[in-house]
Amino acid sequence: MKAVIMAGGEGNRLRPLTCDRPKPLVPICNRPVLGYSLSLLRRHGFEGAVVTLGHRAGQVEAYLAGEPAFPPEREGPLRHVVTSVEPAPLGTAGSVAAAWRADPVGLGGTLVVLSGDGLTDIDLSALVAFHRARRAQVTLAVTRVADPREYGVVEIAPDGAVTRFLEKPARDEAFADTVNTGVYVLEAEVLELVPPHRAWDFSRDLFPALLAGGARVYGWVAGGYWCDVGEPRAYRQANLDLLAGRTAFRPPGEEVAPGVWLEEAARLDPPARLEGPVLLGRGARVEAGAILAGGVVVGQAARVEAGARLYAAVVGEGAVVGAGAAVTEAVVAAGARVGAGAAIHRDAVVGPGARIGEGASVHPGVHVWADRGVAAAAEVRRHVIWSDHGAGPGDLFRGTFGTDLDPVRAVRLGEALGSALGPGPVAVGADPHPAAATLARAFESGLTFAGRRVVTLPPAGPALLAWAVRRCGAAGGVHVPAPGPGGTVELTVVGRGGGSLTRDEERRLERAAAGPGPVAGVGGPDGEPPAPGEARPFPEAPLLFLRETVQRAVRGAPG
Repeated sequence: MKAVIMAGGEGNRLRPLTCDRPKPLVPICNRPVLGYSLSLLRRHGFEGAVVTLGHRAGQVEAYLAGEPAFPPEREGPLRHVVTSVEPAPLGTAGSVAAAWRADPVGLGGTLVVLSGDGLTDIDLSALVAFHRARRAQVTLAVTRVADPREYGVVEIAPDGAVTRFLEKPARDEAFADTVNTGVYVLEAEVLELVPPHRAWDFSRDLFPALLAGGARVYGWVAGGYWCDVGEPRAYRQANLDLLAGRTAFRPPGEEVAPGVWLEEAARLDPPARLEGPVLLGRGARVEAGAILAGGVVVGQAARVEAGARLYAAVVGEGAVVGAGAAVTEAVVAAGARVGAGAAIHRDAVVGPGARIGEGASVHPGVHVWADRGVAAAAEVRRHVIWSDHGAGPGDLFRGTFGTDLDPVRAVRLGEALGSALGPGPVAVGADPHPAAATLARAFESGLTFAGRRVVTLPPAGPALLAWAVRRCGAAGGVHVPAPGPGGTVELTVVGRGGGSLTRDEERRLERAAAGPGPVAGVGGPDGEPPAPGEARPFPEAPLLFLRETVQRAVRGAPG
């Protein structure tokens, strides 16, 4: 039996936790999540695996080589682990097919395929037995979830035969609660359908094609634990689940008291209080008077200073939580520093290397990006992505003109919007104000960088934008208002027809805007940059808008 672990993911939805590492190396209880896939294979009798790599492949290869930064697994390493590096993103099926084509003999026959960036203790032996009993060509391990909208939904018949697939449905489209876990058993012959050198996905491309062709595709409802670790809230929960014994894995180190685990050289200064489950990593220190409760993971060489309070929290390696600070149901990533008396609230994330000033408050759900700073006593209510945070807001389309919403950022946001919307031109309008006009021109530049044709509107309010989007059949548009009190600006962004962006458009926009490098535009299939777009003015728009408005009013008047 052969195994392939897919470990090429960037982890876009996990940002800022993946700003400094690929998703397979984010730590769950101080151990890279990829390690749990390796351990699972070992537990079920596998002696080797092929690991497919893409994003930050060198970091994963260093882990697999057992460098000191990535300690070996408790169960012992697999005897034979080789890597297959994608020269360009090939998708899930494409990456596995490329590894198979490179070694069709070694990877012939029946393959077990795992996602290397999820946490699961699925019974692989039972899955393989089901696959063989059904004489299947493909068997998917599926699990039941309460809300399937962020997953690939799989409909199965009573005998396990798969009847339908749907990726990330809307609420009214979800026809089942069984979702794809990214764990498969397949006969290598099905990989012949995957075109070489092209991006192909298992659930979007290969499995539907097999189903349409009459192949024997089955779903096995898995027991045990599964979490895709897809976003920061799930990441924190996966840490707490493992720590609390909800998986078949156990935390590293020694259990010195019920639910209290200490790794080598971890230091606890009395009268610090630990209420399990708690894990202190190698060389971590908890100073006097600190309280850790509700499920807390502290990374290696991290420090929790005197009087700090941590509840249901994850603190990464080398991070510091200052004296008297509070971290509640939140994540503080590797190398970050939370100042004395600061408060990090529920579902907030302090990214790698970020600095939170003394007495600052990071509000629920706010993400502070890698290496960003927050001033002392600041109230942070919006994501801090583009620049350090003083006292002003700062998420994607709301900010303070000239600080966290300036022309440079507007270019980036325009490029991101251009990559997120569907086909068609994009309309840009602005209030009759110099600052609004400046930001609007910057948005146009970003949109043209993404290959978009831009419809430039004369100065007017947002009603003209919605009309122009409908009139021009545009994919969407953006309106820049005049700055309000204190220079605050909140842009209006619309989708096709002048309404709201779709859920997929919002997701693509957030991911594109959050990336550290150039935004991927609407280029060709080989990833070449898009050809620059152009901006064309629409000077007659206000007159046409007014004429249509008057005509509608006249038609609607009583006769």
